[in-house]
Amino acid sequence: MILWIILLALTGVTLVWVGWPLLRPNHSVNGREAYDATVYIDQLGELERDQARGLIDESQAEAARTEIERRLLAVSRAEKISAPPRVQKHWGLAIGLLLALPLVSIPLYVDLGSPGLPNQPFAERAPVTTAPSGIVAQARARLEAAERRTTETPDDPKVWFDLGRLRLVSGEVDSAVTALARALELGNGRPDIASAYGEALSRQADGQVTPESRRAFETALAGNNSDPRALYFLALADYQAGREEDALEAWSALGRSAPIDAPWLPAVQARIAETARELGEDPRDWLPPQAAAAAAAARGPSSDDVAAAQQMTPEERQDMIRGMVANLAARLEDEPNDVEGWRRLARSREVLGDTEGSAQAYDKALVLEPDHPETLLRGALTAAERGDDAVARTRFVRLQKLVPPDSEVHRMVSEAISRIDQPGAAAAPVPGPSADDVAAAQQMTPGDRQDMIRGMVANLAARLEDEPNDVEGWRRLAHSLDVLGDTAGSAQAYDKALVLEPDHPETLLRSARTAAKNGNDALARTRFVRLQKLVPPDSEVHRMVSEAISRIDQAGGSR
Repeated sequence: MILWIILLALTGVTLVWVGWPLLRPNHSVNGREAYDATVYIDQLGELERDQARGLIDESQAEAARTEIERRLLAVSRAEKISAPPRVQKHWGLAIGLLLALPLVSIPLYVDLGSPGLPNQPFAERAPVTTAPSGIVAQARARLEAAERRTTETPDDPKVWFDLGRLRLVSGEVDSAVTALARALELGNGRPDIASAYGEALSRQADGQVTPESRRAFETALAGNNSDPRALYFLALADYQAGREEDALEAWSALGRSAPIDAPWLPAVQARIAETARELGEDPRDWLPPQAAAAAAAARGPSSDDVAAAQQMTPEERQDMIRGMVANLAARLEDEPNDVEGWRRLARSREVLGDTEGSAQAYDKALVLEPDHPETLLRGALTAAERGDDAVARTRFVRLQKLVPPDSEVHRMVSEAISRIDQPGAAAAPVPGPSADDVAAAQQMTPGDRQDMIRGMVANLAARLEDEPNDVEGWRRLAHSLDVLGDTAGSAQAYDKALVLEPDHPETLLRSARTAAKNGNDALARTRFVRLQKLVPPDSEVHRMVSEAISRIDQAGGSR
């Protein structure tokens, strides 16, 4: 309320200030006579002062006074016969302005301002931070020391390089360019000096990569082909020249190869995100999940581990992998809130064929983050593979609520729920076991029961040889073989299904996961990319698939 009172008061003052000149009387008098009268009165005063100083005598003063008074009397008569004051008031203009000001300003403020925003208490306001005087003094002392060293050793490129960098940090860009140019000349084109010199030239040109700065960056790369500053600014040059796609690819490559703790990495990531949006791309396709990369870098195998693994037999390598997975599981017992760790453990156990352990890890992850789409999907599929249809259905239903209702993924999840709800309908083309078969199966040993299941799967495979166009049959066969651990046979069945229906989202997803289990990253990536194009770009499932692609790319890069 106080704000509105203040605004009304200000509006009133403005109205008076604008309207009064249009409404006040305009006295129009004979300007010439008024001016003459003023001059004559000043002359009388000047005459009195001259007489007091003795510059003129009494007779001269009297004669001059008589003449001035005569003229002043004539002016007075002229004023009396002049026209009376004329009052001119601009009523129309005044009323229009007085109405327009509040009618325009108040709605404009209501639309653009924030009249309902409460005032922020002074104690909660962020303080204006300034650099401590001690730090400023230290920086100034370092700069002065560097300047002295250039006088003492004028032919040392290092002292000029230090001076140039200090000047660049302090904002003295022109002086920094001069110092770095001298350092580059003395250093015979040293890559680190050339890189800093190129940056100084770009900052001098208000961020533009000029031809001279481009040459400096190319000189830097000739001596150090991984110089991040040169790579960044050369990509910026491409961007400024209209080659945004080239710039995006260069920045993305730089970001993927950057150390997790690189201080310049956030700037590169910001550029990637901004440029990707300008091109209509999803930034997540170009930005690797840095948090996952950081965890992998912190806890993953070292280069020595990788080199040693290449010399192992397949069995030894498998044992090593199981040992790493066991170490991860042990660490998670001490750090149970590491949700990303539980997801990695679940995926690792899944690849190793430990569906029971994978399911338990997915359970842990979903307790910490119950609405994470990828975890829900993977957890549901793992539960279905274990035969736990109740858990699989619960997670599919939860996932169904998170994806857009008109998306392909929503349809895929809905189909999965329908198959769980109507297992007989899904199996209709193939005669299922009779009641006697079920009773007999209950009396079997686990080995005999497994053999019976394999026989039924073999019958399905035989029937599909005669009915190769039964796409749903190929999907069931692939899923059954996957559950039995025959990932190679499962992959072949998924291939058959995708020939018949290449854009079926669930088949693409399951076949990509199976290809990844088989170590066929190229095929897995191809199918993930195909699935990525079918789902909405702003959906969580699109992000999930993008992360899977990024993981494959990172694994390929590490090899």
